[in-house]
Amino acid sequence: KTKNLFDLNCQASNTGLYLCGWVVSIHTKCCFWLNEMPHDIVGTTDEFDNHICGLPLVPLLLNTIRSVSASHEKYSYKLGSLQHLASHRLEQLHSNIYLQQQREGLNSLSSNDDDCRSKAMISEAKLLVNFIIFSAKERSFHRDDRGNYLLNDYQVAGWKIVAQTLSTWTSYSDSRHVEYFLKFMFFTLATDLQSRSIEGLIELSGVGLKIPSWVYYEERAVALALLHDSCFLEVSDVNKKCIKVGMMCALDLIEQSLPLDISKEIFRVDAVSSNLAKNMRDTKEAFRLSLTDTKNIEYSNFEECLHIIEVLCKLHYDCDSNDDALQVIDAALRIHTAVDHIICYFDTSLSSSKRETAVKILCQCGSFLSRIFSIHDNGASFFKLTDFSLHDIIVHLTNILHHKSYGILDEKHKVSIASSTTEVLKSILISSLTSYETDDTYFTTICRTFVELFKSSPSMQTKTTLFCPLLREMSHCSQYLPLGLHTKNETSGIDIRKSLCPFIELTIHLVENILKSIEDKESRKELSDNDAEVILFAGDALSLHCQCMDESDHYAKTQASSTVKTFYFLCLKVVNECCVEDPQKRRKIMSSGIYYLCLASAQSMNAESILKTVNIASDLQALVVRLFRHQGRGDPLLDAAYAEQLACRNSEEIEILIGDLLNSLDQFTHEVYAVASLYCFDIMARAVKGEKERQVLASKSMQFLYLANNLVCPPFKASHRNRDWCTQVTTTLSCLKTLINNNDILSLKGSHIANIFATVGCIYQHSDALTTEYKSIADENVYLSSCGIIKALLKHYSKHLYGCTPSFTCTLRSLFKHVMMCNCENEKKDKVAIKQQIQEFTKICELIPEHKDILKKHIMFLVLDYVDALTLGKIQIRRKADLEPSVFLLLHTLSIYENQQLNSMVHSTGKPFL
Repeated sequence: KTKNLFDLNCQASNTGLYLCGWVVSIHTKCCFWLNEMPHDIVGTTDEFDNHICGLPLVPLLLNTIRSVSASHEKYSYKLGSLQHLASHRLEQLHSNIYLQQQREGLNSLSSNDDDCRSKAMISEAKLLVNFIIFSAKERSFHRDDRGNYLLNDYQVAGWKIVAQTLSTWTSYSDSRHVEYFLKFMFFTLATDLQSRSIEGLIELSGVGLKIPSWVYYEERAVALALLHDSCFLEVSDVNKKCIKVGMMCALDLIEQSLPLDISKEIFRVDAVSSNLAKNMRDTKEAFRLSLTDTKNIEYSNFEECLHIIEVLCKLHYDCDSNDDALQVIDAALRIHTAVDHIICYFDTSLSSSKRETAVKILCQCGSFLSRIFSIHDNGASFFKLTDFSLHDIIVHLTNILHHKSYGILDEKHKVSIASSTTEVLKSILISSLTSYETDDTYFTTICRTFVELFKSSPSMQTKTTLFCPLLREMSHCSQYLPLGLHTKNETSGIDIRKSLCPFIELTIHLVENILKSIEDKESRKELSDNDAEVILFAGDALSLHCQCMDESDHYAKTQASSTVKTFYFLCLKVVNECCVEDPQKRRKIMSSGIYYLCLASAQSMNAESILKTVNIASDLQALVVRLFRHQGRGDPLLDAAYAEQLACRNSEEIEILIGDLLNSLDQFTHEVYAVASLYCFDIMARAVKGEKERQVLASKSMQFLYLANNLVCPPFKASHRNRDWCTQVTTTLSCLKTLINNNDILSLKGSHIANIFATVGCIYQHSDALTTEYKSIADENVYLSSCGIIKALLKHYSKHLYGCTPSFTCTLRSLFKHVMMCNCENEKKDKVAIKQQIQEFTKICELIPEHKDILKKHIMFLVLDYVDALTLGKIQIRRKADLEPSVFLLLHTLSIYENQQLNSMVHSTGKPFL
């Protein structure tokens, strides 16, 4: 030491300071585990305040830090060892400050000296924190006399120890220190090694500092570990600053990547974060006035910016400051706008990788903004935007959706950009709907903006692409608001419907034009998948119009009903034609038509006679049959529409619909028509609610029961392909299960139940021999449906089982043998399927012990089958483990006498397995 300071240019001094740091660390940990205070061990308070390792080093440490901080050449020293000692001294102080404050609080007669001591300790801690952070921030790497970089921890300060003591130093830091640390973390994680690695050095992105590669890898590892640590965001100062600093780092990288004439305009110092609209317009104007060549853009920064935004999208955002929230939104919008215009102006000259990166930034920015706008606090947005800013944000986002310059992009890129942008608009809309009750200004601004955009949009396709998702959110706003569109603002008393009226009127006029266009194209057979979005838009617009309509306006109701009816029959016709031609090739247009059929059927206005005629239900039923016949399966949306129509039918209409199903069986003898009729009857049994209506179903149910029994057969007797056989069997078994579960429709007798057991059992006749030839017998849906039938019978008709116990046992043995010994061709897929089948069989076994007095003599033979299979080595080891719960449940049903009998029946080689 010289002049009460440490000589930082002396290697021995640096090594000693570094060693002292570790001694202090060990001393602090020992005191913690021994539950003793350091000054109690040293002996006096003065010794603790001034001594390290028995030497009066604390004053020297503080004097050296003050001297280094005041020096103009403060960061040319080798500060690694001093930073190391300061960090561990801070940890030692941290635990003592807390206990000292407790003592001062408990001792009401404490002297002023004690109070000063507590404040002095905190002042020392703040001095240490300031030095630790700034020594890392301003570090530089020098070469020694031989030209080698100083590579030891005690020579160069760094961020590694800062990250490791995060929870300690943040208690005594200010906002600058947290920001410096977060910038280090984000820039370190973002650095692109390929473009920034030069001769063993890596240039950190954003700061331009070149550091040795080993230092970079160490600091990157600690930054990643911190990011994945759940305690990281529990530090409140870090949590509140993290998102803001990260987005500013991403913005800095974009700024550095752009030519100077553009970046000066976009990122000038006097930009006011609260004026988001003006900032976006300035960004666009800068690009318009400063067209430069794409070579002047540093695209490596784009990759690094993307890395930061991807990290931010995974973090939870907690912000209690409106200004900070606005700065985050402002930065995200500037990045979004800048990258958007780069794609527009330079798209033809961008390579595929650069274009991919730019699109990803747009999408990630969209995802980030969507999360920000979705954050609410007690039903209100956690930040405040001016009407002008909100208007310009929506306009900016909608302009992106129909950029002409995006025509050069790949289709997947267009879809990605459109999807992320739409999500942001939806988040803004949902936020305004959620806060409507307390503040209607946002929603009013949105509606006014939508009207302007709708009038200025150039084409029908643009309007439908933009507004279709937004209309859908508004029509389903009941999931955000208990009263839905009837929600009123507390101040004005105006409900959402009134605010929407100007926009709805515009969309209804467009719907009328859409109807004419679709009718014209349909008559000329020119409908294509491009018209699907238009049909979806018309459906959502009509749905929203019906919800917003004034019940007392009879003229509007008549007009709306007429439009709904016309569009309903048009969609019905379109879907029918798609079924006849090729459902797979025209899947998109067919799905949009089915969507509206479902939407219209579910509308509350269906109580009106316009959609209650039996012809509509009959046509819809015929469409369900036709689609099932062509696709071999139903469509969930179409089934929902059919169920909605059935729910509002009377008994006479239900009888007509059932008659249509039975008549189709007489006209068409092919099995597919019979299966489709069973499929429709299955939906009927679950959808029809009225007592009289269900009595009609009950009068016809026996015919469908006999039909179902005749349609189930083993695969080798099927007259068509295995896939069709699987569909036939699963559909039939599903209908049987519905009949079993609904006693009010059909009350089964013992003979019926015996027939059902025989029907299910025949599927698995000679199962062990057929699995190699008929692969469909291993179809998991068939097996799961079969198990579902057995479970339903055990629950609803357990007493009837006692009269047909042999049939039940034979069916159960067939199911058990199949699941024990069926082969697996595709290892991964079949193993999962077999495991599901075993789990389903175990559920059956769980119901059997309840009836053990009747079934125990029969269940014994299932256990015997299992032991024989083990003896012959027909069961795989993994499958044996999966089957054990089922077997133990079966064993639980056996009494001591059945166990004795079983023991006598088992072959001598099988006794060890038993």
